[in-house]
Amino acid sequence: MDVTPPHLPISAKQQLLTAELYINPLHPQTLYISNRGALRLHDDQGEDVNYGDKGDSITVVLLDEDGSSVEEMKWVETGLDWIRGMKIGDDGRWLACAGEYGGGVEVYEISGERGEVMNLRARDEGIKDVNCVLWL
Repeated sequence: MDVTPPHLPISAKQQLLTAELYINPLHPQTLYISNRGALRLHDDQGEDVNYGDKGDSITVVLLDEDGSSVEEMKWVETGLDWIRGMKIGDDGRWLACAGEYGGGVEVYEISGERGEVMNLRARDEGIKDVNCVLWL
């Protein structure tokens, strides 16, 4: 299953890494998958390439009722460089993520009938070198 953003060419998709994968505790048929490396892509000659991305993305995967097949995927662009930490709250309503190389920390509110809507509610670009997120 290709969870990378659809606007990227195959050569770019092959360079992205999945860092985190979470199931929403309120909506067990909804997965959140981080795609890191969007700001560090190169072409076949090794030159840096910008595909208009402002940062790494999070893929929201909606599974069917029994969880055996994908019904839909959506992508949320972040302002983060190299998502290294991501965590969904125990209540399934909040997702926090951090960029190890830039962008700081972002907090999204999760809503929608199936947990498919993510709205940015907080960002602190001043937080540096984060590689783990923990809800207290």
